Amino acid sequence: MNKLFRYGLAWVLLFASHSALAQDSVPETSGFSGFFIAALGYFKVESNQIATGAPLLDDVSNEVIPSIFESPQSRSSPTFLFGGEIDYTFARSRTQIFFGNRLEDLLRLDLVVGLGVRQELPDKSILAASLLATPLDLKFWTDPFVESEARVKTGVDVPGIRLRWGRILKTGLELTATYREFRYDNETSGDWLIGQGRLNPADKPLLKRDGTTSRLQVLYRIDVAKKHRFEPAFRFIEDDLDGAAVANKGFSAQLTYLYRIPKLILDANIIYGRREADAVHPVYGKTLESDRYGVALSAFFPIKRFRSSVLNIMVGAEAFQEDANIAFYDSGAQSVSFGVLWRHIKK
Repeated sequence: MNKLFRYGLAWVLLFASHSALAQDSVPETSGFSGFFIAALGYFKVESNQIATGAPLLDDVSNEVIPSIFESPQSRSSPTFLFGGEIDYTFARSRTQIFFGNRLEDLLRLDLVVGLGVRQELPDKSILAASLLATPLDLKFWTDPFVESEARVKTGVDVPGIRLRWGRILKTGLELTATYREFRYDNETSGDWLIGQGRLNPADKPLLKRDGTTSRLQVLYRIDVAKKHRFEPAFRFIEDDLDGAAVANKGFSAQLTYLYRIPKLILDANIIYGRREADAVHPVYGKTLESDRYGVALSAFFPIKRFRSSVLNIMVGAEAFQEDANIAFYDSGAQSVSFGVLWRHIKK
């Protein structure tokens, strides 16, 4: 849910990049290529922010909570994840048009759809630009600060743009910039507390979650022989939300290790991140800060080849945690998943 990133639980869902399976090169021949993924999973989640929504098949936080001063209780949900990307290459101009999901977005439960173009430049670097939309999305609580009464769900529209420049100067350096806008269908954070006389109406704007998010990732691929690859990545993060108490800045650092042989691709990740809000939270009287850390392990087993196509079995497990200085904003996720990944590759 990398980050694929929503305030709260999605700070934690920074799943493996799976760059060994990504489609960021331009094939030498014209025609179609792409991938399709379908997977079943099981998630155990702690969150006071996210309610439910695709690909989750059940609620992952309680509709009624006893206190806004307690950490979230854990809830479990099965998931059904499906998606893919279709590409068409114009080999003569070294141009590729693509539509669909990036694999790393899908595996962190961010069902963002991109429409864009990849272009191989004269120096062999790859420049990609895409427009982003979220036809299916997670559901949040309209006002999460409600005690002992039913909370109401709301959707979020998250359009945006993404720019990616890889193989810079014929090296493993890659830069990715992502800009997205958060538009809640119904944002009423703090209304219940105002009605109870526990929050000054003048402080309500500090809690507004609409706004924009920006991510800049610097990644470097280091190949050691043919079997091993290391990918250190650093992300600069800014959530420029309308409410200063929930707007925040921070960073995350991730190390990916890939082991690649013909019968197996193994992807292991560790990640750490930190964020700090821009202003004191009017409900809790302190500035929100959090540390996020986690591990992820995935394996892909090719089981069938059809000329330029490969069918893979995929299994994975992840565990992530966010520790905040305000218990209400603690969050975490543990998951296991099993599925199939089909890829059609133009040479």
